[in-house]
Amino acid sequence: YLADAYKGVNVYFPYPGTLPEDWPTDVSLPEKRPNERFRQVAYLGLSHFVKPLQGSVETSYRFSHDDFGILANTLTVQWHQKIGRTLTVSPLFRYYRQTESDFYATRFVGDSSYPNGVKVAYQNGEYVDFEGGPAYPSNPAGYDIIQIPALPKNYSADYRLSAFEAFTFGVELHWKIQDRVSFNFGYKRYEMCGLNGVTWKDAYPKAHVVTVGCGLWF
Repeated sequence: YLADAYKGVNVYFPYPGTLPEDWPTDVSLPEKRPNERFRQVAYLGLSHFVKPLQGSVETSYRFSHDDFGILANTLTVQWHQKIGRTLTVSPLFRYYRQTESDFYATRFVGDSSYPNGVKVAYQNGEYVDFEGGPAYPSNPAGYDIIQIPALPKNYSADYRLSAFEAFTFGVELHWKIQDRVSFNFGYKRYEMCGLNGVTWKDAYPKAHVVTVGCGLWF
């Protein structure tokens, strides 16, 4: 249930020479993730009210690790500045950075017809047969034997499992109109940047996030 069935993974193998047209040597498969995910999180937060400025600062640091092989760090700083008796302005900055999952890649080398790997024989640049086939040589002398690697147990090309860093910065407004009525407005800019130097940079999103809300107390 952790996999996204709509996300494809490209699997290919660079066979030498010319191959029959019906050989699926470059195909897309649905991603395959573990059935479970175990995550450990350590969190530290600090809030401090600065009386001369009539404002408070909230800072937090979170470290997480999971059995996907991802290590992540998140640092958040937000200032809450009270203006008058009813308005609070809160600028925000958040930084996130993670390592790559153990089973992430943009492409995987292998042949989907042989997920466990197989050997294939060539002679003088011409295809002979796969291991186990009737024409596969019992004596490899005089043949070029190519090893097709097995596909990994899990695989995904989801950019969210790659190594990346993300920045969030913006501001929130809280206006207490009456004792039982409040209005909230927020704007945030989100930017994500890849770190592995392989993933297409346009795969990482950038976004403007606007939120508007109203609170009523009964």
